[in-house]
Amino acid sequence: MSRCTLFLVASLAVQRSLAADAAAPTPNETDPPASPSPVSPSQHLAQVFAEIARENLEQIIGEKLTGAPLEKQEPESKKTLARRAAGRRGGMARADKLTDKERQDSAKKAAQTRWRR
Repeated sequence: MSRCTLFLVASLAVQRSLAADAAAPTPNETDPPASPSPVSPSQHLAQVFAEIARENLEQIIGEKLTGAPLEKQEPESKKTLARRAAGRRGGMARADKLTDKERQDSAKKAAQTRWRR
């Protein structure tokens, strides 16, 4: 998918999310608390996708969809960046040490674990 298509899909998901939020009735103080309704996995996935799309869209436009400014994010510390780089080097070193058979077995195990979900 192109970036433009992804942007359009994300913006549609955000619009649907906003429309659902606006259509939801506001609870009165006299109403009993609503029990949480079970959410199907596909509905949960759609909610997560809409939230991620909303966050990405807000990052792109530089403000929240409500018009409020985005919160300032602190830059990552030098220690965090150094640790991430060291972890990357460690993973590459381990991959270099593995034989073809060990690497193949590891890949099969990872694929089976992914497909089990």
